[in-house]
Amino acid sequence: MSLGDVFLEINKYSNKIDKALALKDSRPSIKDSLVVALVSLSRQHYLSIFLLTKESTYYSSAFALIRPLIDAVYRAIWLMKVATDNQVEKINNNEKQFMTTQELSKKIDRKFHELKENEGEEQFDIFHNRYNKNSQVLHGLTHGGMEQIHKQLKDGIIYPAFTEEDLVGLLSEATVNYVLLLIIYGEFNKNKELDTVVREFSDLKLETVFKK
Repeated sequence: MSLGDVFLEINKYSNKIDKALALKDSRPSIKDSLVVALVSLSRQHYLSIFLLTKESTYYSSAFALIRPLIDAVYRAIWLMKVATDNQVEKINNNEKQFMTTQELSKKIDRKFHELKENEGEEQFDIFHNRYNKNSQVLHGLTHGGMEQIHKQLKDGIIYPAFTEEDLVGLLSEATVNYVLLLIIYGEFNKNKELDTVVREFSDLKLETVFKK
């Protein structure tokens, strides 16, 4: 699938997702409010990555947003699946900070292990393995590391040297994380319309489809 086709697919489904998502802070608990805020933040980062790659050549800024997107996604999932009421209250009151994303990934995996063990399913460290594999690159992309510096020159001219394959990979990684968040949020919020649309999007098998 070409980069142009990827843009068309994301644009098509992001509109459907936004309609089904209909974000609003109408639920009473602190946890609900924090989760809605993090889903909103994730949405903004995701759509900013999409727009920066589609409508401009500010590719470095698009790549810099992938780690903040993943941070927000993991925090939201941790809140929905793992956090106790006491932890939520302390975070909301600034008495406690979120754990590192690496630590959050371990806690999330542990929770899913418990759920899958109860259902007799095979267990995988999906969140931790995925984050651990990419953490150094994510850090460099966000904080001006060599991953960014080496991409600022093209044929001796100052110009973003990201390839189409780089951009497709970025959109794939961003989409997989955003979709994963929305699937879990749809279940958490009992939003059947959102769940249906997002699962239709995820059925595209993004890891395979988003290739040059």
